[in-house]
Amino acid sequence: MNKIKPQPDTFKDSSLKKETSQHHKITVERNVKKVPPDGGWGWMVVFGSFLGMILAPFPGIVFSILFSPLLMSHSVSSTKISWIFNFYSLVLSIATIFIGPLCKEFGWRKIAIFGGILNSLSVLLSAFAPNPEFLMFSFSTLGGIGVAIGYTSILFVSQYFEKHRGLALGITSIGSCVSNFLGPILANYMLEHYGYMGASLIFGAILLNQCVGGALYQPIEWHLKYKEVEIETEDDANEKLLTNCKMTDNLNGVQEKSLSETRRASVISVNSTLRFPTR
Repeated sequence: MNKIKPQPDTFKDSSLKKETSQHHKITVERNVKKVPPDGGWGWMVVFGSFLGMILAPFPGIVFSILFSPLLMSHSVSSTKISWIFNFYSLVLSIATIFIGPLCKEFGWRKIAIFGGILNSLSVLLSAFAPNPEFLMFSFSTLGGIGVAIGYTSILFVSQYFEKHRGLALGITSIGSCVSNFLGPILANYMLEHYGYMGASLIFGAILLNQCVGGALYQPIEWHLKYKEVEIETEDDANEKLLTNCKMTDNLNGVQEKSLSETRRASVISVNSTLRFPTR
């Protein structure tokens, strides 16, 4: 009996398949590469990033409302209040420089969960702040790092999409708008019903849900798809170059012919003017 030879697996990255066209006699190599899923679990990543974009900026948005009892009870000057908030913005801006390398080293999921924990601790510790200066550590430092991680996690969404990347990033960006709308309303309601300490503890517990969003950041390598792409050989590239050269020569010939006809028409016009001068 004839033995059946096994067919090569075309879905391996290292596999190459050569084909020869009978009409053009061009050799083409087919290679398989990994591409983003452009959907699937990517939409769960969008949801996680959307949740993070809602919760991450909460402390900064509700700062003037949530911490007003503490600041007013100590008669803090407007200068010191601006120092606390501006230091928060400074830490946020500096922390974004290091988040990219840290995510490459430890993974987006671990860093996102760590950011959620820091964001929650920034409000929980502020509930027990003995004085306004303590907010420079609890709110400004811990909260600045936590919100920086929450903001930069939107970059992870783009790794999951190619065709629908704009839609995915648009949905994620809506989270910050929702945060700006809900934050002040929620902070004012909780202050009226639970006081400063109770509102801060509840807010800190709510911010822990940022870790839930970060837990959805599965590594992109788990969801990559295989796609077959064509690689042009040297013969194919030379033929295309030759075709382009021929098209350029034909275009130059048409332009020269048109220019010569224009010159001929101008000469005829000048001769006719000289023969029949106008009075």
